[in-house]
Amino acid sequence: MLVHKTESPIHELALAQLETLGDSDNSVWACIRRIVEVTDQHWKLEEATYKGAFRDSDLDEFNNWNWNEHHYGVEYRSCWATDPDDWHASDGGVEARITLAGGGPAVRIVAELDGYGSTDNFIVEHANWSNWEQINVARDDRLPDYVRGYVFDMVERYVSNVAGWRQAF
Repeated sequence: MLVHKTESPIHELALAQLETLGDSDNSVWACIRRIVEVTDQHWKLEEATYKGAFRDSDLDEFNNWNWNEHHYGVEYRSCWATDPDDWHASDGGVEARITLAGGGPAVRIVAELDGYGSTDNFIVEHANWSNWEQINVARDDRLPDYVRGYVFDMVERYVSNVAGWRQAF
């Protein structure tokens, strides 16, 4: 189990690295940076509530957290594959698409959820009035090794929080 460390230097390193990759022509990295930022903020609130070391305002913020403010839509399809040669949804799984930005440039996350609303199988896709291009966060060499795992974990938590709750029911 991944344990969050408050004031983690890896968080700041990841944000700085993602900042250098994101610009107006490549909003996919800006979207990933925002996901890391928001998910880390939620995680800190979640940990504070479990430990009982929270201010009343933190508890209110955690209880009123709305993931819908951090995406433009979620779509679900069961037993549907985005790449018939490589990535098939299992019988127990559901594929989810989370739209982060629309039009040009457009950014979305496509994830295969397991039967419990979790995933470690997702791809970030982006297009700027062109064909969709894929980024596999776990393997993308534009991210240094020392932040890649952290960024992957943050996007994974984001997907589970945004799309996984429906699957969990």
